[in-house]
Amino acid sequence: MKLFTTIQIREIDAYTIEHEPISSTKLIERVAESLYATFIEQFDSSKTVAIIAGKGNNGSDAIAMALLLRKKGYNITVFSYNSAECKFETKFYLDRIKSETIEIFATSVPKQYDIIIDGLFGTGLSKTISGIEKELIETINKSQAIIVSIDIPSGLQGDTIADSAQVIVNADFTYTIEFPKLACLFPENGIYIGELAIIPIGLHPAAIEQTDSIYSFVQLDQIIVQKRDRFAHKGSFGHVFSIAGSLGKMGASILSSKASLTIGAGLVTSHIPKCGITILQTAVPEVMAYIDCEENYISSIPLFEKISSIALGPGIGTELETQKAIIDFISENKLPIVIDADALNCIALQNATNKIPKNAIITPHVKEFERLFGVSTDSKSRLEMQIENSKKLQIYIILKGYRTSITTPDGQVYFNSTGNPGMATAGSGDVLTGIIAGLLAQGYSLEDATIFGVYIHGLAGDFAANALTENCVTAGNIIQYIPQAIKMLLTKQ
Repeated sequence: MKLFTTIQIREIDAYTIEHEPISSTKLIERVAESLYATFIEQFDSSKTVAIIAGKGNNGSDAIAMALLLRKKGYNITVFSYNSAECKFETKFYLDRIKSETIEIFATSVPKQYDIIIDGLFGTGLSKTISGIEKELIETINKSQAIIVSIDIPSGLQGDTIADSAQVIVNADFTYTIEFPKLACLFPENGIYIGELAIIPIGLHPAAIEQTDSIYSFVQLDQIIVQKRDRFAHKGSFGHVFSIAGSLGKMGASILSSKASLTIGAGLVTSHIPKCGITILQTAVPEVMAYIDCEENYISSIPLFEKISSIALGPGIGTELETQKAIIDFISENKLPIVIDADALNCIALQNATNKIPKNAIITPHVKEFERLFGVSTDSKSRLEMQIENSKKLQIYIILKGYRTSITTPDGQVYFNSTGNPGMATAGSGDVLTGIIAGLLAQGYSLEDATIFGVYIHGLAGDFAANALTENCVTAGNIIQYIPQAIKMLLTKQ
């Protein structure tokens, strides 16, 4: 799904109104119907509902939604703040609502409600909120109600990081219209967004196609899993060479190698120090081992033939000999490679980001990213730095975290839609590295392996969290649920 700036979305709205054609009030009615359909699936009519409507399009969406909820039997009260200054569309729906048996108030919420629908401000907000508007948002936040924001929590601007001085609705649910707004994808704004639901309204496909954007949101129907030829053999699905593990960190090698096998790689060889041989071959007997001459860490890395892809870095440590071995290896390697964890730390310690080979896939978390490329003030500036370095070095960067972002050598940005906080656990990144290396070994393109790997990793984590709760997910559980994720993807194709 392409993502757009708030200005672009307004242009797409206008194009839809002109070229479908459809009146602005009919488009609002379409929005309200989609919001209503999502709401009634989630909340029954026994709940008391307050709808806070501003003077702009966000307010008209909220009022049109109120009409539909009233017909369904919900106990609705509408608060139409600043109605004298309302836009035409909002006045249109206010006039319609006056003929219904719905109370309308123009003051702050006077009593407790089960649910508050926030339609006060939309993505077009460009001012600092003060006075009565500020008091109203503070009242909403102090309530015990479930808060549902339309499109974006009021007070949050569509393309930016929240200003700590700004008052913003703390939504439990955000029903974002047609596209996730960029602001909904920045970690700092997560406390305001709550659970994000995308509400399709059928904006004009030609406008979406013709509007350029570097941003995309990865969804289920974009992930295409290869089906196996019944005459295939293990050599048909590639050979992963995993360079991972050191004294006390052999679990990283186990997790990465096992993930590569589980995602479908035909063969996996893991290069490990001597201390890990019994551990690895007991834990994952399907994996072949190549033993380093050092007891506790990796000191040199061979360049093998007949290898399909490489996973470099999980648990490898940062011994000086390991650092030098990694720099020598990546300087000579020509095969598809995923570089993770301590390998990235070794590159940073050697000030060798320029040695990362073109088309490499790197998978840093925030701290590893900062060691490689420098500190940024917030996630938006970090994303800009991520795009810049992907283009400069001609590499794929997976910046792990909330709504993991993937940047490509041509400057495209993909935000992942799967995953949950339960995946913030030791070894989760090692599993991701193994998944991507396993996809590369099977012949997926660099871009597909990167995007699909992140999505599948998150989907398996979601299945694990659903089964075990987010509190109890381990990296091993993520591997355990990869088959369920793949089964779901194949079923959808």
